[in-house]
Amino acid sequence: MILVTGANGFIGKNVVKELQNRSLSYITLNRNSQASDNIHFIQDISQPLHVENLQAIKNCDTLIHLAWNGLPHYKELYHIEENLMAQYNFIKACIQAGVKNITITGTCLEYGLQEGELSTDTATKPFTSYAIAKDCLHKMVHNLQEHFDFNLKWVRLFYVYGEGQAKHTLYGQLIDAVHQGLKVFNMSTGDQQRDYLHISKVAKYIVDVSQSQQPYKVYNCSSGNPLRVLDFVNTIIKENKFNIELNTGYYSYPDYEPKSFWGKPTII
Repeated sequence: MILVTGANGFIGKNVVKELQNRSLSYITLNRNSQASDNIHFIQDISQPLHVENLQAIKNCDTLIHLAWNGLPHYKELYHIEENLMAQYNFIKACIQAGVKNITITGTCLEYGLQEGELSTDTATKPFTSYAIAKDCLHKMVHNLQEHFDFNLKWVRLFYVYGEGQAKHTLYGQLIDAVHQGLKVFNMSTGDQQRDYLHISKVAKYIVDVSQSQQPYKVYNCSSGNPLRVLDFVNTIIKENKFNIELNTGYYSYPDYEPKSFWGKPTII
């Protein structure tokens, strides 16, 4: 049985769909009671596990942990001061309950401001509070392998996109602008290079990793293909036949990302 956290999020919904496509048995946990056929248990992971939820977790042998609060506010101290220990305590409780196969999603921001192709051998140099917390969580859970018998797979996500993505993302903003009937889409100059991967491929990759039997491994979930942000946006417009013009240079570059970086994909 597979336990999925964050199942009501953008990535979580697609991971659950992939599990359903493979006829894999799963239960899901989410922090609120938002209506969804995918949510079986309600649990704020910053709080002690409810007795009934703990019992359900004891029936699971695999965890796909996607939940993370406070995004997209990458610089907020909340990630370090509150979220980090809440995440660690929850994962440790799952391990103590007998879950042996742990897959956790990290972030490409763990690499910090380093440019070019980034492999899992590249040293992490996190810059934002969010990335620091993720990097610390990875190391803390890895250290638990000195004390408990379980497999750990850490999956660093790069730039995921697709239908249903939040409006604060570039893809989500573009889709929202089109739905509003706007004729102009404001963006940066778009000459940054990023590594984009469609959500369907990301969900498949995460499930594939969760089903592998590696005792410990770090993965880059990436395409390996650097793509200019402007080219990415133009491709989405062309593929969907959107009638919208681009106003480039309206926004400055985010100061928490390098200008050009992409991942070296990890073979499962």
